[in-house]
Amino acid sequence: MALIVVDEVQYIIDQMRTKGEVEIVSGAPVGSVPCEVVYDCDECLKASDLSDGLHSWYNKSPFYYYGNRNEVRNLLALKDKKITGRAKYPCIILEQPFTEVLEYGRTNTTLRFLLATKTDDSMTYQKRYATNFKNILYPMFDEFISAMKRSENVYTHVIKSKTDVPFYSEEEIVANDFWDIIDVKIEINFIENCKNNKLCL
Repeated sequence: MALIVVDEVQYIIDQMRTKGEVEIVSGAPVGSVPCEVVYDCDECLKASDLSDGLHSWYNKSPFYYYGNRNEVRNLLALKDKKITGRAKYPCIILEQPFTEVLEYGRTNTTLRFLLATKTDDSMTYQKRYATNFKNILYPMFDEFISAMKRSENVYTHVIKSKTDVPFYSEEEIVANDFWDIIDVKIEINFIENCKNNKLCL
């Protein structure tokens, strides 16, 4: 059943992503779109692949990773190896493994999330809070909780702990980057429910 939980979290994060429409002319968007977007709900499409006309897009940020520490480290390292250089942050990491209690069509579990953004090892704590926390991490945390509240598949949720960690240093995960993070544990009671990916409606 763990795969279902990671999919439910994906659905919550999808509701955080901005989306819109943009006109494509000669393989380029007319107007501004975020740096990394998915066009027409197809991860493989680039703007240069699209015909002239109006196309839908959604933002890939915040990025979502799940797995144990080794898996997440490898995923981030793999992005570093991309020739074109892919963005990795800000991101939400669901740490595995986790334990589930299954009963009456519901799945109850306590999950650890790391809300992370890249930082500079020379920054002071004051600078980290003035930039990464206030501008990126706190708004992302608030939107994550709001998306959870809006989700028709979350019956209840309780924030068990929330810890600000400037200059996070669990080397097993961080790989080649320095992070500022919010480390949060949330008890979530998921309920079985039909849902659509609202990004692609």
